[in-house]
Amino acid sequence: MAIQDLTNIKRCEIYSHFDDLSVSVCGGVSNFRYYESILENTVSASLTVVDTGYSIKSKKGVGTTGIIDGLDLRGGEKVFMVFIDNYGNELRFENDRCFRINRIRNIAEDTTKMAFVIDMCSSELLFNELEDRRVIKRYNGEISQSVSKILKDNLKTTKNLDLEKTQNHYNFIGEYRKPLDLCTLLAKYSIPESKDSFGKTAGYFFFETYDGFKFKSIDNLFMNSSNCNKYI
Repeated sequence: MAIQDLTNIKRCEIYSHFDDLSVSVCGGVSNFRYYESILENTVSASLTVVDTGYSIKSKKGVGTTGIIDGLDLRGGEKVFMVFIDNYGNELRFENDRCFRINRIRNIAEDTTKMAFVIDMCSSELLFNELEDRRVIKRYNGEISQSVSKILKDNLKTTKNLDLEKTQNHYNFIGEYRKPLDLCTLLAKYSIPESKDSFGKTAGYFFFETYDGFKFKSIDNLFMNSSNCNKYI
């Protein structure tokens, strides 16, 4: 989803890893896109910024250097955003729910300005890569309960979890897998709570929306959608 009216961006503040530096770039945003997909584990966004020379706020004073050099952006920095989507909903990505810089690309510079694109992701996508978040121990019981434990204990997310209960049990060992990857794998083996559903279901989707992480039966998603009445 692209934000059609950029005045609907109420906050866009980038924080450095160092020296408590931050800068608001609301006035320099020329394009903003926000993405949610049932085929992606986390939400993401991209931000095109035109930097004509910002004053960077700091407890230590005010600087006038450019954003990338002034904040020493290297990846993983926090980005706090508040915006109104095209349906009139206010979405707040702040504090524990903030975006993180995944990469900076398409840098173009001349004598008066610098333009670049910031690709942003959920914090959990970066946490998923950390060694101490890997899943090691054995899990027994309902798959939906195992997914809940992995997200809370390993990924350590504080976001809301909307996990549809599974009827089947599945025993497994983490084998040092990444939390998000393992939850995606478990979705394939999951069976919803419905009569005579063994061997006749399509598995689950594991994805993130603004409301948090969701683990949902494909069958029930199709059944509850007025736009989809057939699937293979």
